[in-house]
Amino acid sequence: MEPFKNLDGDHRDRTIDLIRKMATVDNYKSDNIKYRLQGYTYGEIRPKPHRFFFFQKCGKNLIFFSYVLKKTNSLSDSFYKKLNKDKEKYEKEFEKFIERNRENI
Repeated sequence: MEPFKNLDGDHRDRTIDLIRKMATVDNYKSDNIKYRLQGYTYGEIRPKPHRFFFFQKCGKNLIFFSYVLKKTNSLSDSFYKKLNKDKEKYEKEFEKFIERNRENI
């Protein structure tokens, strides 16, 4: 994900730390993580002003599918609805990948 590479060192380190903890600590809680946004089946990591959107599939696989730089607290519902369509596309592609590679995983 290109935006991640462009983060300054501090934001990148904090984001990596959040992702590591999400992947390794059962039921990890943080004010910067929402595992499920209300009304949607994806979540977000919010090391403000950055927002990374993800969903979980096949256990603890975290699939990051979008990013936005947002300096205010909220995004519009239309933004989240469009993002949901993007998430569904990524999810279908991930399922196809798993099916094609099931023997190697």
